[in-house]
Amino acid sequence: MKTQAGVYWDKERQKPINMKAALKWALGNENVHTAIPGFTTFDQLELDLSVMGDLALTVDERKDLEQGEDMGYRGLFCDQCSVCMAQCGRGVDIPTMLRSYMYVYGYRNLAAAREALDGVELGRLACESCDRCTVNCTMGFDVRGRVRDVARIRHVPEEFVVDHR
Repeated sequence: MKTQAGVYWDKERQKPINMKAALKWALGNENVHTAIPGFTTFDQLELDLSVMGDLALTVDERKDLEQGEDMGYRGLFCDQCSVCMAQCGRGVDIPTMLRSYMYVYGYRNLAAAREALDGVELGRLACESCDRCTVNCTMGFDVRGRVRDVARIRHVPEEFVVDHR
């Protein structure tokens, strides 16, 4: 799952990730035996299926995957390593929060984000009571900023969040 790495490199959705290259990269890992890429259009389905014809990354596809880092983007995908958990003095479920962030800004799927957040105990607004964040994310994310940003969804009325696909 998460073979498309959040769909975009940036929150503003200006820098898309090359979906074909991302899927090839995931399937090129000898430890990955299957993938579950999501799709909502026939074009996305055709793109995903086209990968099966040739799993080798082209030079251009490899460059596409490196572009985010070259431009200073961290992407939206948290690898869920959980190293952050021991660093947070408030016990915030950071991996779930960052996965929700990806759902919101990468996939524009508020329902998936809200569903994940509903399982997290936040008490007060997450990270609001901390003077500074002590978490050093292995992926370089601004954990406090992302957690505070996505936690706001908990205050959006349910009827605005429901997935109507």
